[in-house]
Amino acid sequence: MISDDQRKISATAILRNRTFGIWGLFILAFLVCALAQGNRPAHAADPLADTPLLALIKSAPANIMVVLDDSGSMTFEILVKGEYDGQYPNPDDTAGTEGYCYIFPDLGDNNYSDAWRYMPSDRRKYWKSQHFRDNVMYYNPGVDYKPWISYTGQTYGNANSDEPLPHPTKSGTTALKLDDPAFTVIRKIDATTEENMAISYAHYFTQPEGVLDPYLVVFSGGSIKYYQVIETTGVDFTETVTRIEQVSEASLPEGIKSERSYGDERQNFANWFTYHRKREYTAKYAVAQVVERLEGVRMGILGINGKIIVPLQPVLAKIEGVVQNEKDALLEELYAYDSRGGTPLREGLNDVGKYLAGNSETLHHFGGGKATGDL
Repeated sequence: MISDDQRKISATAILRNRTFGIWGLFILAFLVCALAQGNRPAHAADPLADTPLLALIKSAPANIMVVLDDSGSMTFEILVKGEYDGQYPNPDDTAGTEGYCYIFPDLGDNNYSDAWRYMPSDRRKYWKSQHFRDNVMYYNPGVDYKPWISYTGQTYGNANSDEPLPHPTKSGTTALKLDDPAFTVIRKIDATTEENMAISYAHYFTQPEGVLDPYLVVFSGGSIKYYQVIETTGVDFTETVTRIEQVSEASLPEGIKSERSYGDERQNFANWFTYHRKREYTAKYAVAQVVERLEGVRMGILGINGKIIVPLQPVLAKIEGVVQNEKDALLEELYAYDSRGGTPLREGLNDVGKYLAGNSETLHHFGGGKATGDL
């Protein structure tokens, strides 16, 4: 018969043997690994990864939908803060809803035809309509205006610096002759002499901060000329230039003199006229810049009036292991549409929301238009 003390001694021995056996296995495994590593050349050591494993998991391309304002007001050449529809105030408009929308004549590039929308020659002496801080659509000499981004099959180059087109590709339009007169004004020659002077379309007004009088800058006839506005009538947006006087470059206040040569200033103005003069053109240029810079996404465009309907397209995005790029198709559709209609912003946003929420291949416009892509 085994006593209690013998059972305790036997249990202790077994535990010790098991403990030794477990540690023995660990020691043996360590020695095997050490010997295996010792037999490998030093340069074969596996480097530690710099990128976390989770970061190697590639998600699906992001979806970006652009909702564009393609309403009729996007054809305007004027945008004045705080005024109805951004129009330039017309003192003859008692209702306040029929201001000027266009500075230049109708040249066949999708303008509205109503006569009241066009600023007549004598009203172009409202100098603030041709001053970029008041009419933010007008030519800004501090900006370098570039042509639209080209795509395969369509190249956009500099506009003609003498007779720029009102649209780079639209047929049936009439070019603007930059040296044709936009308006006439009295020019003071000396204390006793004055003359009526025709001001060409190639001009802008400027009034840097701290300068009391506006200045007229004209680049026509082979040189840039500067004129101080020495007399006006009216106030605010109806302030009218009635008399100017030529000023030498040396006498100009700071910030008036052009930083460009005559040819460069004229070219920049022509590019502005053809590619940036209208609200629609500015929007197209901005969206095209985004398309050009994006990669690894899918992008679509919907005009709130359905003038452009483009479902999601890959932009340098990997789809099922293959990189696909529809930048050219996006740019072609973007440049092709003409603005017209009201401003149904909420309906346009709702259309895009339903398109994304439904994970649909077809982008529907509430007006009935639709286009099918490859979602």
